[in-house]
Amino acid sequence: MLRIWIISAALLFGVLSLTAQEQKIIKGTITDKRTGDAVPYANIGIEGTYWGAASNADGYFEFKVPTDNTIGSLFASAVGYEAFRTDLASLNTASLTIQLEPTAYDIGEVSVSANSLVLLKTIRDAVDAISSNYEQGPLSMSAYYKYKKSVDNQPVRVDEAIVELSDASGYKRENPLKEQQNRNYRVTETRRNFDVKKLADGMNQLDNLLTCDVVRTRRNLLDNNFLQNWDLSADPTEKYEGRDAWIINYTINKPDFEHTGIFNVTSYHGKIYISKEDKAILRNELWIQVANPSQHGWSIATERAKASMAEYEIMINYRKSGTKYFPSFTKMVSRETSTNQNSGATQTVTSESYLLPLSTETLRPKLLDKRDYYSEVPFNKNFWESFTLAVE
Repeated sequence: MLRIWIISAALLFGVLSLTAQEQKIIKGTITDKRTGDAVPYANIGIEGTYWGAASNADGYFEFKVPTDNTIGSLFASAVGYEAFRTDLASLNTASLTIQLEPTAYDIGEVSVSANSLVLLKTIRDAVDAISSNYEQGPLSMSAYYKYKKSVDNQPVRVDEAIVELSDASGYKRENPLKEQQNRNYRVTETRRNFDVKKLADGMNQLDNLLTCDVVRTRRNLLDNNFLQNWDLSADPTEKYEGRDAWIINYTINKPDFEHTGIFNVTSYHGKIYISKEDKAILRNELWIQVANPSQHGWSIATERAKASMAEYEIMINYRKSGTKYFPSFTKMVSRETSTNQNSGATQTVTSESYLLPLSTETLRPKLLDKRDYYSEVPFNKNFWESFTLAVE
């Protein structure tokens, strides 16, 4: 029995060695001849055989063929490109760069599908780069907050504040519950042009503004678990503030809480700007419609005694400080129209809210343990007289 095993092992080793000697590797990259960009998911192989592979998301391919196979043609094909062929005998197998010529005719929806794969990879790369581009540890921040609100023809109400914010885990990709638990804020200074007479007067819009931080908040385009559900298209512009950038339009046809983190959402589409240099998210623009929105934040579902519809326009910018990116400015404009189901009266509320970080601390962050949804901090005349700020 032992002798048979030894002989079998020797024979197997010999077969494996012979197989390794008889094979060679063909590898390389497939690119767009006009742009130089990688062509993902292209088919490549030896015509008339089973030897071949598909290029990966970076256009790279690799497969094995018998060493003595020198007859035939190497072919490569991809949606939206003319087929490539070359004689196998003249092939340099060390490392190939195959350039595909884009077809000159309109290929319609098939081309859109191929383009979407490239955009999917661009967004996935940006998600993977979050851990290196954004702070992964605790941080705290001081910020200026402003909220302007008008109801029909009534005078505009202006609520300003200095707020302290903290996040116990920074920009780590966590589940939505942990995001809520780790993020807190408190109001340290306020200035209002109206008196606080009821609970709603003292409430702020900070929860919704923090949700606008698309990099930190999980339920949005940057969730890889649901990325394939979004419709993507490339914007022709490739520059943002002088930097080379991918600008991707995105929408979801059937928005829900799972994809957006917003209850009763009816429409959701946006535009995201991604740096080509380091794959950092530089800016996000978003347009949302919500039926019966909660006054306590998008992530809270409440029953209301009036039918309403709200439209939101959101913008957030990120800038690099040192080696990491942080939010530099957040703006949200909303318009809500509601009808009281009892009286039939209609009311329109228009508002603008802003959050402008003033300083960020990562070495010795001051972590908070609660959120100031409601604030009655008294007006400090000396502070506001010395505080100057220009918001463009």
